[in-house]
Amino acid sequence: MWSPDGKELFYRSGNKLTSVRITTQPSFAFSNPVALPIEGFVQPDAGGARNYDITPDGKQSIVVLPAEQTQSDRFGSSQILIVNR
Repeated sequence: MWSPDGKELFYRSGNKLTSVRITTQPSFAFSNPVALPIEGFVQPDAGGARNYDITPDGKQSIVVLPAEQTQSDRFGSSQILIVNR
């Protein structure tokens, strides 16, 4: 998935969400991959759905966690994790 400004590409690598910075001028180039600090929570795409997204300003990653991956949750519901970048 592309960042809102089109300058960063986010992708799943194993169970990690990773990003690379992209430049197109004067030629196409990309940075070294950087793993975001949410390892173990990113789920494989199931039918085109993913459990993560980037906020419109590109400064935070949002991950929806299934109840079984969260700490004690008396309601047994999913939680949302927001990671500042």
